[in-house]
Amino acid sequence: MKKLIILMTCCIISSGISAQVQAVDNVKRHSVFVELGGNSFIYSLNYDYKIDVNKKLQVAVGSGFSYPLFGDDVAILNKISITPSINFLYGEKKGKLEIGCGLLTGISKSESYHIPSFRIGVRYLWKNGFLFRGGIVTLFPNGSDDFHFIVPLPGLSFGYSF
Repeated sequence: MKKLIILMTCCIISSGISAQVQAVDNVKRHSVFVELGGNSFIYSLNYDYKIDVNKKLQVAVGSGFSYPLFGDDVAILNKISITPSINFLYGEKKGKLEIGCGLLTGISKSESYHIPSFRIGVRYLWKNGFLFRGGIVTLFPNGSDDFHFIVPLPGLSFGYSF
């Protein structure tokens, strides 16, 4: 697990160093959005920053946060979750293919867990800044007490880019 965290950190740092950020006035690099389903099961509040690699490829680096809405009945949903991620966006138009990975980190008073995830989906960004994302997130709970199988989760996101 430590190797995965180190690998993700290196990818995030190296993508920020190696990609040149082009100063274009109307490029929307910052995004804030609410994801329903997906990485945090129920909902998460997210932020990401996009870096241009070339004309068709961008890297979005960000994180999400979710606070538990349920009581002790559902163990996995009773933890604050933080979801750092790195996504690759491919395409030239307002709709882009989005493929990436992340780490669902749950924290409570007595325990924590780290579950790697993989995402594939689409991201649409309109000229007025409206953002829509849809996709499937697959969790790989290697050794987690709460899950003993691979979990595919659909997710929808709505937000704003600026």
